[in-house]
Amino acid sequence: MDKVKVNDLWDAFIEIHNEFKCTLIPESYYFCDNKRDADNLAELVKNKVKTATSSLYVFYELDNEDLPKVDELSIITDFEGNAVAIIQNKRVDILRFSEVTEKLASKEGEGDRSLSYWRRVHKEFFIKYLQKYDLEFDENIKIVYEEFDILFTIDDYKRKKSYKLDYKKLLLSIIVCSILLLFSCHHTQNNRIFTTSFEDIKEFDTFYITPQNHLNTSFHELTEVNVHSGRYAHRGWITGSNSGSTAIVNNNHRAYPTVQLKNLSEGSFKTPCYISLWVWLDMELHKNEAGEDDWFSFATFTDDESDDWKRTILVNLNADGIVHLQHTTAQGENATIFQTSDIVFPQKKWVELKIYLDFGEDAYAKVWQDGKLVSYAAIGNISNKLSQAHFGLYCSPRVSAGEVFNDDLEIKEVESE
Repeated sequence: MDKVKVNDLWDAFIEIHNEFKCTLIPESYYFCDNKRDADNLAELVKNKVKTATSSLYVFYELDNEDLPKVDELSIITDFEGNAVAIIQNKRVDILRFSEVTEKLASKEGEGDRSLSYWRRVHKEFFIKYLQKYDLEFDENIKIVYEEFDILFTIDDYKRKKSYKLDYKKLLLSIIVCSILLLFSCHHTQNNRIFTTSFEDIKEFDTFYITPQNHLNTSFHELTEVNVHSGRYAHRGWITGSNSGSTAIVNNNHRAYPTVQLKNLSEGSFKTPCYISLWVWLDMELHKNEAGEDDWFSFATFTDDESDDWKRTILVNLNADGIVHLQHTTAQGENATIFQTSDIVFPQKKWVELKIYLDFGEDAYAKVWQDGKLVSYAAIGNISNKLSQAHFGLYCSPRVSAGEVFNDDLEIKEVESE
């Protein structure tokens, strides 16, 4: 395995992932207590076969160490301390040894990935460790099970380094990116199209992305866990509630990339536009007699090219499970021409949302859910351009848990409805 210093791998990683530039370099460690196993497991992580690990709960008590946390970063090394991969915890559970399932064992990627293999090798290792402290093993002993995402490996490092050193490869990369840009935003009969299936974070290089761990409760990533098409989808999730928003403090949950059409070479799109998006949502929304009901926003649109987003049109889900247009005739006004009251948004399945925006004379907007019209409203006090939009996780602060997946987004200029 190539020898890469921990600091060098981290520096290369944050050059690409700007959201971690202000993060202190994380702890580095290797698996197991011997070179053969440590190097083999590091290789499994590098090859993205091993995406979980487990250790004895008593380890942390005896060594007076803090338990691992969700979203915590770590650098995995081989036995000699050479950096191999940067990982981020997405799940930390305290389980009994006897509660580990075939599925959980398989994610550790070891041996034949069976539960029987996992039980045998972990039992041997745990017994060996416990004997040092005159402790005994039993099937109900507590373990710490960590599942993680692999964010960056030495293979990524080598590719990045080779592009820096090889001018021809760099030139080829620029050409390929230019071709992809042409496909993402091109002319068809003078009408432009922006598309993304959330396959690569580079698709949003010139756009603002909300910081990870917003208010310590909102997170997002590109994931293979649940996709509509392709390899990846965008996932946003919540780990706890926030304090309520006030007139001067906005505590809404937010975890999304923006689509800043204004930053493209030809600037903001001109309406009318059709927007289509596939969404998968799992989130409970509650009514609140003492204050604001819970809500979730699938999409936010603005004609404002500044960071203020002063005038917005939203496609929201209310606590009754109904999709509706928000801020229609003016900011804060919600008058509609038609609004369904009986077509409920189905959760835990992929749903297509299609939105028509016309900000010209006699401006209006429509929303369809799986082909059925659910909301239709006149739009006022807005200029005829679509400058920015965001899709992903955006909801009221009191929501305490839930996740949303977005895939196959298209924004298209058209002549008319």
